[in-house]
Amino acid sequence: SQAERGLARVAKLDPTDSKGKYARSLAMIGDMYASRNDFESARPFYRRAVKNGKNTEAIGYAQLSLAVSYILEQNAS
Repeated sequence: SQAERGLARVAKLDPTDSKGKYARSLAMIGDMYASRNDFESARPFYRRAVKNGKNTEAIGYAQLSLAVSYILEQNAS
């Protein structure tokens, strides 16, 4: 997919994720799905950001976004 190709480019630019670009990119894709209320599709991207990220700020954002996705989904039902 276009998103996966973009992630591959980001990984090459910041292979150690020291600046959090990879984790942030994953979280932004998750945010895109969450903005459409597609939380099931958003969560794997948040989880990948948490698992693969090295930047604590980016990881924290992904963790918070993951938690919020469950709250928003619960409120929508």
